Amino acid sequence: MFKSYKQQYHLKFLVRGSQLTEHYNSTRSSDARMKLVKVPVCMYEHLVDEWCHPGMNTVWEGVPKDLNDKNSNEREGLRSWLQRWHKESMLECNFDISKAEWVKWPHQPDAASCGVLIVTHTYNCLAENTEGQICKVSKSDVTVMILRMLWAIMRH
Repeated sequence: MFKSYKQQYHLKFLVRGSQLTEHYNSTRSSDARMKLVKVPVCMYEHLVDEWCHPGMNTVWEGVPKDLNDKNSNEREGLRSWLQRWHKESMLECNFDISKAEWVKWPHQPDAASCGVLIVTHTYNCLAENTEGQICKVSKSDVTVMILRMLWAIMRH
């Protein structure tokens, strides 16, 4: 198990995962090293239907309070939640979140395989398997993915 949550902080987020690196902080002495957590953000919608992009971007960025409507409320997005969580838990590290990038592949071959495809895509992200992120998926590929997931579940 991890010695300390803070020591083992390494955030995997969506596609490419984060990169924990060390760099020299210009505000400190040249001997002091500051850790930097880089989080490249990629949005993925398995049907690749652009009508959902504004809604997913809103969930990521949040909704500001409408100054013309006194009844409106600000809603925190996932981005600001991650920044707040990082600030409260990792004071010794800097945090860099990239601009969201939309991933176009793999496409879903039918209306029934979305869950399988999302699990497979998440696995490819965590394993940093870029080959699995750029190919088309056939119905027979989905069958193989289901069998692999069943095997992994039954084996453990």
